Amino acid sequence: MDIREAVEYYSSLAVFGIRPGLARTARALELLGLPRAGRLIHVAGTNGKGSVTAFAASILTEAGYRAGSYTSPYVFRVNERIGIGRDYISDEDFGLCADKVREVNGRLAGLGYESLTEFEAKTVAAFVYFALQKTDAVVIECGMGGRSDATNVITPDCSVIVSVGPDHMEWLGSTLREIAREKAGIIKPGVPCVTGADGEALEEIDRQAALAGSRVYALGRDFTVTGSGPWDLESEVLTLRGYAPTLRGTFQPVNAAIAALAASLTASVTEDALRRGIARAFLPGRFQQIGSRPGVYLDGAHNGPAARALAATLAELRYPKLVLVIGMLSNHDPDPVVRALAPLCAEAVVTRSSSPRALPAEELARTVERYLPCRQVPEVNAALAEARALAGPEGAVIVTGSFYTIGEVRT
Repeated sequence: MDIREAVEYYSSLAVFGIRPGLARTARALELLGLPRAGRLIHVAGTNGKGSVTAFAASILTEAGYRAGSYTSPYVFRVNERIGIGRDYISDEDFGLCADKVREVNGRLAGLGYESLTEFEAKTVAAFVYFALQKTDAVVIECGMGGRSDATNVITPDCSVIVSVGPDHMEWLGSTLREIAREKAGIIKPGVPCVTGADGEALEEIDRQAALAGSRVYALGRDFTVTGSGPWDLESEVLTLRGYAPTLRGTFQPVNAAIAALAASLTASVTEDALRRGIARAFLPGRFQQIGSRPGVYLDGAHNGPAARALAATLAELRYPKLVLVIGMLSNHDPDPVVRALAPLCAEAVVTRSSSPRALPAEELARTVERYLPCRQVPEVNAALAEARALAGPEGAVIVTGSFYTIGEVRT
């Protein structure tokens, strides 16, 4: 099938919703004869998963490995989800992998299994592609949680839990400890885990790792990151001095350091490979600048912790006027996001993506207007045009709230 047909096929599986569990994915990979162990890094966390995945894959690429990466969600093109080195999967290969997924899904049905969900099918497709491309290292990002996530069929060389915060609570639990327990479900016996979590979340990760006989490397305890321009990493495994990632944001030094430590625990990487890999990593929609006069930035922040990190980065820019364009999904709480960004913004333009899960603009506006003067513009690019005019040539616009929202921006 071509890429359009492949996208339609995956979309048709959305009717099966979210069904946590590993059995269908594991059986599909078994039927296809695909390996689930090797030089692998498995990345979970509330925020920062995509950035860590990009940094780690870039480091492994610079170290000479044929390194694959699997991330979610995509921002502009579905091909972004699966990559080798610095290239995304081609349209042709995307369709070829979908053919194989559809075939194995039929075989599963014949064995009495329910259909793969959309996320499970895309996960299987990634493994099909990596096998076709003969990768020798792969970085896999969890979709949601960890323990019951479809990606948790692998046995990695290193597990990563970037952060733990209140997100997807209807699936993962109502407390940070419960959420951490689910994310710590990716920890495998004897496999080291690198984490940026702290407090009770770290306590739970430590507990789960102890049960698995695995070593935890925790930020602030087992490794430290200092500096925000050039930054340094100190640990018993790795010491780095004067590093600077291309990806912007006050939170990116920690993400890059976590990735560097994970890559060093997974494979043989040189100092040069670490430096080049961190400098050359790229990920769409993570404080991505797409315009100037006014400055226009895209960021997928959709929860309180991510919005607070974004606010810290925006505060360093010092534009005379900042206008917020925001559109969110209905399963995310807008209040902590708006509350974090409002002190930096003069006004807001509320919009809605075309996702069927998008929060109606009028409903989102009821939250925004508690903090900022706002107006509603239903279409994303029309909202951006309105915000550009409000900001003026010396100001800036931040488009945020959802990857679905920023993904509709014409760049």
